[in-house]
Amino acid sequence: MFTCNSLSLGTVLPVGAGISGGRLARQARRYATGRLGTPADVAAAAVWPASDEAGWVTGQTIPVNGGYQTS
Repeated sequence: MFTCNSLSLGTVLPVGAGISGGRLARQARRYATGRLGTPADVAAAAVWPASDEAGWVTGQTIPVNGGYQTS
């Protein structure tokens, strides 16, 4: 059986990057979590849809965006 799901990502920092710059710090304030994403955040979100437990879930877009606010 095949399923098709996707992750919709917010801003994700590269491995080892910090938020020292003013532009990144301002951008992080737009997220409900108060921070930008990490590769570990994305990896954790990708595990479940790829597992047998999600075998009956298909055609879904899963937001992995830290509660990003557009306004």
